[in-house]
Amino acid sequence: GKADAEVAAGKFDGAIAVYKELSADKDGPLPVDGILMQLGRACDAAGKAGDARQAFKRIVDEFPSSRFVPDAHMAFAETHFANVDFTRALPEFERAIKLDDGVLRFLVVADDKDYTPSRQPGEGKFGEEDDE
Repeated sequence: GKADAEVAAGKFDGAIAVYKELSADKDGPLPVDGILMQLGRACDAAGKAGDARQAFKRIVDEFPSSRFVPDAHMAFAETHFANVDFTRALPEFERAIKLDDGVLRFLVVADDKDYTPSRQPGEGKFGEEDDE
């Protein structure tokens, strides 16, 4: 919808506001877990790491059987990996793989010599706290 178009245009603040409003409506017509995934991605793209982490954590905590749980764990893993925090990245990769073995395709691509990471070390850091 409109929020997706705003994200595509790089207008993150408006999209984030819409996603936050929609994610608060548990009885609405749209699945909240999917909205939270979009919210997390938009926050991440906007450089709002804490808000991104909060959205992804809500998916894991509030919707443990959601199809987006592996994606949330991958988001955590990718951020920790990009920040050279392998101790925290590995368990998140393992959780994502355990929940969805399709994640292995991502890891195989990451080993490709032509692969270029979407993040550089120090970018998109979710924060220092460890909620686990």
